[in-house]
Amino acid sequence: MPIDTYAAQVQSIENLTHDVRRLDLRLIEPESINFKPGQFVSFEMPDPQSGRLLTRAYSIASQPSRSGVITLLFNLVSGGPGSGFLFHLKEGEKTQFKGPAGHFYLR
Repeated sequence: MPIDTYAAQVQSIENLTHDVRRLDLRLIEPESINFKPGQFVSFEMPDPQSGRLLTRAYSIASQPSRSGVITLLFNLVSGGPGSGFLFHLKEGEKTQFKGPAGHFYLR
C-alpha cells in the first residue's frame, strides 16, 4: 500500500479518562483510506523547544470497513509533542497526516 497524505477534519472527540482521548477524523482529501488492522498514520508537528519538524505515529483504532473516518485512541504524555498536538485539536479543526504504514498487521 502506498503512503499518502490525507486532509481530515476532527469529527468528534471523546475523553475516556483525564488523559486518554478518542479522536474521530473525517477524511476530506482523499475521502477514504484503505488500511489493514494494525497499521498506523503519522502526524508532523513542530518541536516546541527547537522548532524542528517532528513525526509521531499513531495506530488506527477503527475498522477498515469505516473508510471515510479513522479513529485514534491515545494518551496525553507530559511534554510529548505528538500527544500534545493531538490533544489540543478541537472539533471542526482541520489537520493532515500520512499513511497508512506498517507491516505488523492482522493477516
